Amino acid sequence: MPLTERRMRWEAMIAKLRSHTIQQWFADFTDALRECQLDRSELEPVMAEPALWPLRSATNGGARYH
Repeated sequence: MPLTERRMRWEAMIAKLRSHTIQQWFADFTDALRECQLDRSELEPVMAEPALWPLRSATNGGARYH
């Protein structure tokens, strides 16, 4: 990344850090979470599909199918 772009990004980050408190960040973060939750609640529930392959677990050095 060119030095000019890095400097512009760094200055924007520092300006945001200086103008906001941790409390403001937390409020913005929880608001964003709430918005995501509201967006998801509008979607239709997705039904889980059955597994297309057998499940395995290691027992006695081998594989046992369930």
